[in-house]
Amino acid sequence: MASNSTEVYIKLPTGRSSRYDTYPSQSIGELCEKIAGEENVRTNQVNLKYQGKILDPSKTIRQYGVRVETILKAEILVPQMLDIVICRENGEPADELVISNLEPVSKLFQEIATKMSENISKLQIKIEGRVLQNSATKLVDAGIARGSSVVVSKLPDKVESRPSEGAKAQAAELDEATRQNVLSSFNARGKHVEVAFSFDTTGSMYSYLTEVRRKLRECCTRLIQDIPNIRISIIAQGDYCDSESLYAVRVLDLTSDVQSLVDFANNVPSTSGGDSPECYELVLKKAQQLDWSEESAKALVMIGDLYPHPPSYTDQHISWRDELDVLTGIGVRVYGVQAGQSSAGGLFYRELAEVSGGCYLNLSHMDVITDMFLAVCYNEGEDDMLENFEQELVQAGNMTDRKQEMFRQLKEKPETKKSASNTNTSNSSQRNLQEPWWDVTLDTTQTPQFVYNADRDIWLPFRAQSSPIRSVITTPRELRRPDSTRRKKEKSSVECSVRPDSTRSRSKAKVGCSVM
Repeated sequence: MASNSTEVYIKLPTGRSSRYDTYPSQSIGELCEKIAGEENVRTNQVNLKYQGKILDPSKTIRQYGVRVETILKAEILVPQMLDIVICRENGEPADELVISNLEPVSKLFQEIATKMSENISKLQIKIEGRVLQNSATKLVDAGIARGSSVVVSKLPDKVESRPSEGAKAQAAELDEATRQNVLSSFNARGKHVEVAFSFDTTGSMYSYLTEVRRKLRECCTRLIQDIPNIRISIIAQGDYCDSESLYAVRVLDLTSDVQSLVDFANNVPSTSGGDSPECYELVLKKAQQLDWSEESAKALVMIGDLYPHPPSYTDQHISWRDELDVLTGIGVRVYGVQAGQSSAGGLFYRELAEVSGGCYLNLSHMDVITDMFLAVCYNEGEDDMLENFEQELVQAGNMTDRKQEMFRQLKEKPETKKSASNTNTSNSSQRNLQEPWWDVTLDTTQTPQFVYNADRDIWLPFRAQSSPIRSVITTPRELRRPDSTRRKKEKSSVECSVRPDSTRSRSKAKVGCSVM
């Protein structure tokens, strides 16, 4: 008899993908339990996500319409005790509560009801103006972090009246939480923002990440309070020569867990990088695999001082221009942040920004980087956030000439910048850069320097007589990507093909991308 099971793939935090046979009646919670067993964690530490949305453990595979070879993403949550301030309706602090971030919101209701000696059904709890539903949603998923304040109010008693009026009053009361949540979705702080920060960890560039570490917890806590729907990723980038002993690229996926961000930044080691250039092209490729949400404002902040390798440098023939086109096609704006004064590097970081509609920033001094971390996130948030942050620095006496220049660059409108297809003669010196990483027609090298070993997920030096290894980093492309390496396109818009890759969490195999 034929099996009615559905084969799905789960992408784990380590980057490894596992295959699971599931059944339509199986709950998401059961699947989480299997993953927890394999990863040696508690079941409530596992979240399953699809296109950035957390799946309800109580619902079934059938209810979510999961099909064959659907790719889900597993997130392993770090247990953390939260100190929550309980405020009265007028905003005055009334009490404090310590509770695990993995507890459901219903547990928070129970604890507060006990402290206030009230019936749970008569309590309304708000955070950041948003009404919390008494549900099984984990506190961390409900946007409650360490130091959060919740406002508790008592719902009015039901008024007995004629059946028709009573029914109306009851319906209005029952729907109040829903109404408040709809209203809060239009709140100025309701925009979903996802920002990935890529740090070059080679040589002296590692000091920039070291500087960010000093205030990372403070920055992330502030951002989550100011932009509740923000998620942040950190990417550490060395070079292919570092892969076997350390890493070429190490990634912490998008998260709102401050502790995870701090732990990653504190523990990621520096790399040597060898000689210039560095593997920025691999970062652009890896960034596509982050857990981007469809409806969010998406940005990649690439911080470095050099330029990428040409496609011939590895057996995977990774072209930074092609990878940039794919990122642009899925709506990711790239901030090209150049440290140092390399003229060739400057062309690279400007091109990243101009093609994707992002911003070019010249990081003239290390003391600007922490404020840049905040400023970029505010720039992706609501319209007034960046300006308010700028005024805050001025009023506090912390504005410097370097920071003023950073704000000026951030405020440049993307539409004023050249598109990839622009052949304006003023840019002729840039277009004629005689380097194989810039102009693929000059990339005539036949032998790669490094090959990818898929079984070990590392890059190894190429050896002409070595035994064959499995070196597939991705599935073959269904359609040829735009010939972006020469940037000579006849049309102002192209259609990019994004292959259905088993390591990715996107469901669409084809996206349209406007070339700026």
